[in-house]
Amino acid sequence: MIDRAGRDALAVQLRRLASGRVTNAEFDGVRLDRAEDEALVAIGDAGWSLYDDVFVYRLRGRRALKPETLEAVARCVLFLDTNLPYEWPPRRPSIKSICFTLLTFGRWLKRDRERWQALGPYHVWPFYREADYHTALANPRRLTGNSREDAA
Repeated sequence: MIDRAGRDALAVQLRRLASGRVTNAEFDGVRLDRAEDEALVAIGDAGWSLYDDVFVYRLRGRRALKPETLEAVARCVLFLDTNLPYEWPPRRPSIKSICFTLLTFGRWLKRDRERWQALGPYHVWPFYREADYHTALANPRRLTGNSREDAA
């Protein structure tokens, strides 16, 4: 199920987080762990992984995102602007994964992530097909006037 309103809201907040216009605490308020649109869960988690929650701060100055991370954020926003279903398998922590991670000092988690990334063209994640990514890139909704939040 595609949650258009949820995707639009997350795209705006993710852009604001990456540009330093909102704090990590403000972004934390938009997490969508129980959303029916899997894209909201996966991309929300990816946004959450951009910072730590020990202190409240903006992603500016020494905390600004690196160019490759900004590129990944832009790809996430581009995906959220589409009506494509999220096709990557969900990655949700379980008691089993937590136990294996602790028992192997993190090695199990690293291998599990590598196996997950090998399921598709990870370099275009959250897109599942390179063709879908290139189609979206050629027709960005925010640059064609088809978005209600162009100015956000």
